[in-house]
Amino acid sequence: MDLRKVLIRLIKNIMGKCAFIYFGAIITNALFSGLFKIVGSFLIRDLFAMAEKGTAEGVWALVSKNLLIGGVALVISIVATVVYMNEAKRAIAKLNQLVYMKSVRLPMTYYETHHTGDFMSKLMYDTERTGDVFGSRIRRLLMPIIMVIIYLIPMLYLCPQVTIGLLVVHGISLLVNTSMV
Repeated sequence: MDLRKVLIRLIKNIMGKCAFIYFGAIITNALFSGLFKIVGSFLIRDLFAMAEKGTAEGVWALVSKNLLIGGVALVISIVATVVYMNEAKRAIAKLNQLVYMKSVRLPMTYYETHHTGDFMSKLMYDTERTGDVFGSRIRRLLMPIIMVIIYLIPMLYLCPQVTIGLLVVHGISLLVNTSMV
């Protein structure tokens, strides 16, 4: 069976309809943590522009506006992280429950022919590794992709020529590096 199909089946069986909350929280976390970082970089850019002009007019409005937007983005990102972690813990608990319920239903002859300690050790290790998928691995896979997309939006807005040039150079670098492997 294909690994992608196994992962999709695992998510459907373990998370069910809560998968929308789980993935929504991951996406929300990425969006608002990216927004927080972008707001911080725009604040620094605008402060340097004011310093170059030699004026401090409107600095308090600029700082307070950016702090407010950044603070709201940070709070939403933290709430999304809490929601994501709660859904991941719920999925891990359900996975553990399902695995142990299956192991209890095994016939007694299985335990007579197999060492119980080895069986339980393998069972616990496998469920912990599968739980790691929900706990952090999916988030670590999706977050960088979403963050790159979020960072590309202001880059394309500010200077599309440089952004497209960087994307072309990175694409060529990716092709060269993958062809050498």
